[in-house]
Amino acid sequence: MPRSLLTLLVAIPSLWLTIQVFGSIVSGDLALTGLRVNREKNAAAFWIWIVVLGTICCGLLVLAIGIFLNFI
Repeated sequence: MPRSLLTLLVAIPSLWLTIQVFGSIVSGDLALTGLRVNREKNAAAFWIWIVVLGTICCGLLVLAIGIFLNFI
């Protein structure tokens, strides 16, 4: 599989998750499949999930860059 297609297979879901995380920060309601946390009702859990999902986003984006630059 060409490197650019593999990069897209990793980068597109990562970008989608990044948009969801930033949208959740703005709206105050984190709603992914099987996960629903409201910032007003449970602030600690909301921010923990934001940090966890943000870390996953960063890791996937670094992985996509590594694949594209042929480091991985």
